[in-house]
Amino acid sequence: MSKANKKRNSNGEGTIFFDERNKRWRCQISYKTFSGASARKSISGKTKTEVINKRTKLLCEIAKGRITETTNATVVDLLREDARFDYDINAIKDASYNRRIFTINIIEKSLLGSIPIVKIQEKQINAFLISLKSTYSNSVISKVYSALSKAYNLAINKQLMSYNLMDSPFIKRPISDKQDKRIDAFTLEEEKAFLTALSELKLNKNAIDYRPLFYIELFAGLRMGEICALTPKDIDFINGVIHVRNTVTRGIDYEIKLGNTTKTNKGVRDVPINSCLVPVLKKALSEYRKNDDNLLFYNFKSNRPISTQQANSAFSRICKKANINVSGGQHLLRHTFATRAIESGVSANVLKNWMGHSDISITLNTYCNVFDKMNNKAMDMFESYCKGNLPL
Repeated sequence: MSKANKKRNSNGEGTIFFDERNKRWRCQISYKTFSGASARKSISGKTKTEVINKRTKLLCEIAKGRITETTNATVVDLLREDARFDYDINAIKDASYNRRIFTINIIEKSLLGSIPIVKIQEKQINAFLISLKSTYSNSVISKVYSALSKAYNLAINKQLMSYNLMDSPFIKRPISDKQDKRIDAFTLEEEKAFLTALSELKLNKNAIDYRPLFYIELFAGLRMGEICALTPKDIDFINGVIHVRNTVTRGIDYEIKLGNTTKTNKGVRDVPINSCLVPVLKKALSEYRKNDDNLLFYNFKSNRPISTQQANSAFSRICKKANINVSGGQHLLRHTFATRAIESGVSANVLKNWMGHSDISITLNTYCNVFDKMNNKAMDMFESYCKGNLPL
């Protein structure tokens, strides 16, 4: 292309010129990558104004350090960069970051993980998605599908391409071969057997006593990470509530750590103290030992907070002793709490607040089967009301 066909801008932030051959305006911008190497990106548009706007946006992205180093960026490159950026600005916490990395790792292990996003073909995406059916649940497949779509949007934003291949009508999210996991809870008989096993449990010397943690999860519905993050001040007998303000989680290197908030904003809450828990909590407070994190329950052997994984192992051992067949971990106790609450007539809105759900739809969708079972009981209550208050 001759210099006569180039019309330079005056601000030195990229050369804007008209490409006579392709009848489009173009611009080239040079910048430094994260490693310090020189790189260049080209922008094109039908009008000079369109290119100017794209250039302004690109310069802003460069200033923020959000430009991928090469045009050979893969889906994995884009998603990892985006996840790290969100983590660095505190838009997501450790647990959310780890979940995103888990999804990215699934893509990285596939053929798509090594192909530049601009070269990926429709048939390759479909082959990858279909390969997930036999291994992963619908929930995981949905996350992977969404991550791929996001990667293309990031590529568009970075001027790597102009369209989202995931918008193709010939690319669809497959249905898993695995059945969706049911929300399991103890039956009344299993719950009694579990409580009996807890009461008869004999502890080894210096072993962690998980019994109060299980009681709290079963009769207050707290998540195990929230229980492990309780401090003595969180047990408020004066107001009859447990203050839920924090959670134990895994850092980005999967180390056990005390967070600085709960899993969700709605997770910060006050949960009423069930009378069944009063002696349990009083005993825990009387046995409190000072530790670095001022936690009510603590792993003194490792000098760190108790992990959910540790609690899961202890839960499995107790269930085995009680001859209870379970496939999941101690989170089943939280579901049991919710189930018993619904069976006793607690409304969905009240349960939502106790559980720390961000939206009532989560409560309704999670425990829809339990609510459905209560239809007949609700009708009996309605009929009883009508007979006692109406002239029938």
